Amino acid sequence: MTVECTCEIVPIEAVDPPSPGAGPVVSHESALWLWRQGWAPVRRLDAEESADALGAAMCTEGVRRLRRWTSHPAECPIHVLCASQDMRRRVKRAVCHVVPAACREPVPLVEARSPRGDGTVTAVAPEVSWAQLALKAGVTVARELAWELTGTFRPCDDAPFGLDGREPLSAVADLMDAAVLLRGGCFPKHVDRMLQGVCDRTASPMEGRVACLMTLPRRRGGHGIPTPEVNRPMGLTPEEARIVGAGTVVPDFYWEEAGLVVEYDSDAVHGDSRAADRDARKRTLYAARGIVCLSLTRGQLMDPAACDAFMDVVRGHLGMDPEEPRPGVWRNRVRLRRALFGWNAAGLAAEGAG
Repeated sequence: MTVECTCEIVPIEAVDPPSPGAGPVVSHESALWLWRQGWAPVRRLDAEESADALGAAMCTEGVRRLRRWTSHPAECPIHVLCASQDMRRRVKRAVCHVVPAACREPVPLVEARSPRGDGTVTAVAPEVSWAQLALKAGVTVARELAWELTGTFRPCDDAPFGLDGREPLSAVADLMDAAVLLRGGCFPKHVDRMLQGVCDRTASPMEGRVACLMTLPRRRGGHGIPTPEVNRPMGLTPEEARIVGAGTVVPDFYWEEAGLVVEYDSDAVHGDSRAADRDARKRTLYAARGIVCLSLTRGQLMDPAACDAFMDVVRGHLGMDPEEPRPGVWRNRVRLRRALFGWNAAGLAAEGAG
């Protein structure tokens, strides 16, 4: 009798997943890579668990298993965190970072769950990965990362318009706390500049840029408009739900006390009939509630003169005076628009700076 032997081929990613706290702690660029791949923090480790995780030996085999399990790109070094210089090891294709000496409290660590939901690894909390990168980056890069981690989106090449929806990984206040923690309780002044104008729950990088332009002080190039609530769901009565065709409505920017909503209409919405119908229903609801709804198009946003006129209308509805043209303010606005939208969107504003 012949016995046929079969061999099951197991994907390399499914081999021996490292258990939380038992292997290297993913950090810096590698932690950010996890969040961009759809990994999600599911539980925060307590102080004792964090100490055990940071004290775990960072051997070559541990890094190899971590790389395989997370499918980390082979061409990029994997970044990990350890508790002290004594624990630091030289491992091929890995960068080992040490907890800053100024850090007096445990670094927040989380269990990060894979998109498939079939395993977890230990990583620094999203706000920590932001602080680790932002403290060495410029304002523009730090803002982009802040919008990504506090927003309801993640970059995804396979998703429509390159963005996929998800719950926010952190909040603006947590980003600031993490930066202060890594500096040993000292307040990094430039971090305040990085986060000023950043709002929680933006649905896209462009919404983050619009919020930044609206709310930054005029001395920094913004329009000095009070911070709105961003993408906060509004509860509806049964009758209102029939009008909208949904149980909730989510305004882009909402000033509740002033009864004002600003909706950003991107080019993507104009080409989507379902999105256009949804927006029309939302505007009907706003009218029924006595809420003023203003629409900002991409064309207006990219035209500095038209954008300034629109912002003056917003200021008027909020009981603010129109902006007075001042050379210093114009110069700062040109710089801000250039940083947010590029040269083309800043060029016309330069004419007003003279």
